[in-house]
Amino acid sequence: MNTEINILTIFGSGETSPYMAKTYRSIFNSHPNLKINNPVILNTPFEFQENSNILSQKIFDYFEKRLNIKPKISSLRQNSPKSIDKKKIIAEIKNSDFLFSGPGSPTYALNLWKKIKIDKILQSKIYEPGIIAFSSAAALTLGTYTLPVYEIY
Repeated sequence: MNTEINILTIFGSGETSPYMAKTYRSIFNSHPNLKINNPVILNTPFEFQENSNILSQKIFDYFEKRLNIKPKISSLRQNSPKSIDKKKIIAEIKNSDFLFSGPGSPTYALNLWKKIKIDKILQSKIYEPGIIAFSSAAALTLGTYTLPVYEIY
């Protein structure tokens, strides 16, 4: 991968709609030397949901079928933050050349990322080579403050 390529894409929503595939292809094709060899889905924002495994698979299927990439699903869902393989998660994030995170709760994601101290890794990833595509709830984690989405219901 060309070390000069660094793309941050922020989507409001619709990150896995059929029409969005054209946008992803445009991003992937924006630089002739860009190769996606290590894509990662960070599914933290929706991991609290009972159907998180199903959602992860749907997002994986979307990228595989529509964009011909097979992302690794990086999951923090464990019984407790102490049982999370933090080194594995950090390595997956650092080694990714396409990092996607999307729907769910921004406050849930931020709280967990801070608890296991990968929030700084994610912040530094913005300045490293590769593509980051954060949408929906994950997009809200990029700022200084965020909105408590599920907590207000």
